[in-house]
Amino acid sequence: GYAGQAYGLLWKGDLGYTSEFIFAPGSAITTLKFEVGMTDAVADAGAVATKATPTGTADDFCVLVFDRDDNAELDLISELDNGGPVANAENVATVAASTYLRAQFRALGDSVGVSINGRQVGVGSLQGGDLVTPWVFAQARAGAASRTLDTRWFFCAGPWSATALP
Repeated sequence: GYAGQAYGLLWKGDLGYTSEFIFAPGSAITTLKFEVGMTDAVADAGAVATKATPTGTADDFCVLVFDRDDNAELDLISELDNGGPVANAENVATVAASTYLRAQFRALGDSVGVSINGRQVGVGSLQGGDLVTPWVFAQARAGAASRTLDTRWFFCAGPWSATALP
């Protein structure tokens, strides 16, 4: 099964925003897939369908994706205006069971700067004119028992007043 959580489509990159997530996978990460980031859809079975050769279900998104079917690392994957998903940065952080990570997404226009634990790991993109929402998603892959993603908190604030990404 799978589950996703979003606030609602309330923010635009053209106005600028910053979102932050603190999360940790549960004690079992085998057969786990999870995503954190920003997306234009609130009811998809994940913004990214396949991490290894990115395919998507949302039209505009910028997310960090972990999929144990691929490896034990987070990748930054985004899609700009239904143009096809792009692996912007691969293997940006190792995921360990029950270990917290902090991710930040800072958008201005179509560009989204992404940091993990205070270190910038890449820049993704999504359509700055489209409404997006913070997104947390977890899925137990085929035949697996349930899997969890402990989310301490996540938020989004905007409009953001900076004129350039770091």
